[in-house]
Amino acid sequence: MALDHPVIQSVLVPLAVSLLLTGGVQFALGARWAERLAGIAIGLGVLAAYVLAFGSPDWPLRTGVQKLPLVLVLLMGGGVVIGTIRPSPAVSKVIGTAAVAMMALWLGWPQLTHGGRGQTFLLAATTLCALAALAALLRAGETGTNRPATLVMVSLGLAGASLQAGSLALFQISLALAAALGGFSLWSWPRPRLAFAASALAVGGFGGVAAAMLVLLLTEIRPWSMLPLALAFAAGPIARRLPVPARFARAAVEPLYIAVMAGSMAATTVMLAAPALSLEDPYYR
Repeated sequence: MALDHPVIQSVLVPLAVSLLLTGGVQFALGARWAERLAGIAIGLGVLAAYVLAFGSPDWPLRTGVQKLPLVLVLLMGGGVVIGTIRPSPAVSKVIGTAAVAMMALWLGWPQLTHGGRGQTFLLAATTLCALAALAALLRAGETGTNRPATLVMVSLGLAGASLQAGSLALFQISLALAAALGGFSLWSWPRPRLAFAASALAVGGFGGVAAAMLVLLLTEIRPWSMLPLALAFAAGPIARRLPVPARFARAAVEPLYIAVMAGSMAATTVMLAAPALSLEDPYYR
């Protein structure tokens, strides 16, 4: 299989980069540093897939897809800083809200200046849904792979929705994010090795928000078809309340619960995102 094959670029490369870097850092520097740098491992996996698929972005950055690598780099750096200084929960919420708002403004600025009130309302609603989803993700628990399991399923839903909406670029980017998060998950499951802390959450969670915004802004997808993805974030808190057989470790079973629940919401999104069929199409005559 050639290196330019989408499966290599968007699945195997980001998964391998994330898995090897996460495991290598823990082996060399210990769990504490591996947790602080997990976001960099995930981000580098996505960036490697991006460069293989699209090359380095042209400067100045104009389109949302061109801006995404810089967004990931900023999230990687910000996640390491937040994970190091460990601010209070109240300060963390303010920082997270500001980060989502700034991403929305920067990624959606062309649409905001030319799209009228409809685009402004869409971006504002997306921002509020993203903040609510991330808040639910925080309640899924930092230890184990509950958080990355949710984000893997949501990213796969974004990939499928992007494909249905006709954007192969966003399909490959979302698939790469799912694969990079999968690399971290494979390292920490079934036996938890690392917490999915601030660094990984910044890249995996906020990076997913950026990808979702681009799907809504750059394609003609029906916005309501993305609502099941927001509901997928409730899978983590629900999984923590479900019973687990005594012979199995809870940390190994809860991600499976989440994969089923969040995966069903992702599949629903993909089906809803399918373009409406027109009976006037000559194919159906």
